Amino acid sequence: MRSGRYKQRSEVYRGRWQTIRKRILIRDQYQCQINLPGCTLDATTVDHITPIAWGGEWYDPSNLRAACTHCNSNLGAIAKKHKPKTATTKKPPPPTDPPNTPSRAW
Repeated sequence: MRSGRYKQRSEVYRGRWQTIRKRILIRDQYQCQINLPGCTLDATTVDHITPIAWGGEWYDPSNLRAACTHCNSNLGAIAKKHKPKTATTKKPPPPTDPPNTPSRAW
């Protein structure tokens, strides 16, 4: 069983993330939008354009793009080297559950 940050990270990438990830891949037609040298062009991951640690939004489609594994991992390594001094880690918003009872109009 995983513990610590790996356990927390895996919980973030379930549920709502899976739905949004699929929508982004379909929107970008499973084509890598980064295209670094060595790109495979076959997008299987979704990249945050503005990293979460830099203030980017977790689930905002305008902050997400389809990426191949090669480009996504290389871009992540570049971003870690150039992390701004004011960067903070954001926690994802809690999942929203539909209310159990319908609202009443009085």
